[in-house]
Amino acid sequence: MTALWPLFPAICTVTQHISHHYLAKTEAKERSGHVMVITAYAMTIVIAAPYHWGLLYPRWNDAKAFWDLFGATTVPLDPKTAQLPEIMSNLLHWDVPIGSFAILFATLWFARSGAQLFGLTLAAILGTVTTGPAAALAFIMIWRELKLTRQSHPRPSDELNIKEKGGL
Repeated sequence: MTALWPLFPAICTVTQHISHHYLAKTEAKERSGHVMVITAYAMTIVIAAPYHWGLLYPRWNDAKAFWDLFGATTVPLDPKTAQLPEIMSNLLHWDVPIGSFAILFATLWFARSGAQLFGLTLAAILGTVTTGPAAALAFIMIWRELKLTRQSHPRPSDELNIKEKGGL
């Protein structure tokens, strides 16, 4: 995660350029970017989930291989004998879970009720296990984007429901 982070701005720039110049329709460029944002998050799920499955599936029935992929060592490495690949692997074994947990934990503030908090927690846990942390985060962000869009641009049926309940 940390090792690939410097590439993130370049990937975002290329994605933004392609989506703005080639995927967006002229009239859409003058409106909200809601569809573009949802599409970007959906593409994250489409790309991240198979990668996660590709990492897990070959190791599914081999506990040692599974632990070698995810298990962080709690014993300090000897700096005199440890090789660079072993040091980097150990760093990433700590960095990925801590970073993923922090990012997914930060999404819990999107909740506006106990039910939403429970749902977001469940989505973060189950999504991370089944599709990986990037896809889980993208799913949560799609949920949030849809919620924000509904608040800022209510559908006619939503406005009727609000008026019936004494709002607006």
